[in-house]
Amino acid sequence: VTSKAKMPLHIGKGLTDSGSGSMSGVLDAMKNCVENGAKVVNMSLGGGGPSSAVESFLTGLEDDGTNVLFVAAAGNGGSSSYSYPASYDSPLVMSVAAVNSNSVKASFSQYNDQVDIAGPGVNVNSPTTSNGGTTNIYAEFSGTSMASPHVAGVAALIWSHHPTKSAAEIRLALECSAVMPQQYGNVVRNNDVGY
Repeated sequence: VTSKAKMPLHIGKGLTDSGSGSMSGVLDAMKNCVENGAKVVNMSLGGGGPSSAVESFLTGLEDDGTNVLFVAAAGNGGSSSYSYPASYDSPLVMSVAAVNSNSVKASFSQYNDQVDIAGPGVNVNSPTTSNGGTTNIYAEFSGTSMASPHVAGVAALIWSHHPTKSAAEIRLALECSAVMPQQYGNVVRNNDVGY
């Protein structure tokens, strides 16, 4: 999405190869990304309840004025329940819902007052492997974990062109430029798709 010179990439891992893990592992990955200068952190993961350690970490970043934006998958339970890390009430965290190619909220996508924005999350082509990891292929996947990288990519692209902007300004640019799907009428924000 961006050139390495304008927005360097840092790859981190907070879960095991099977996709399981703990909030402490996720927190370690978040810390590692921040320590290595990441400005935008995609978090295609979630589940479980809130962690006081993650909340303290986010509060510390806010208090220090750290310019980082965590873009997290809202969750795939299809309910209004909160999924973490997406549902932390922090200006540094954006919760991303999923919509289909017609901009309709995916039936599995979480919807609540923490959802900030939506992205494509139904039948998204994604790189994967087959034959025991020896062959690289593309396959279609659905989930808010497919939607959050779209938003993170746009955030990184905006930031690469405006490197002096703050995380709050990048978040505001995303929210103000998002297009509300037509079926929701003339509203600025709702719990299904955010802004």
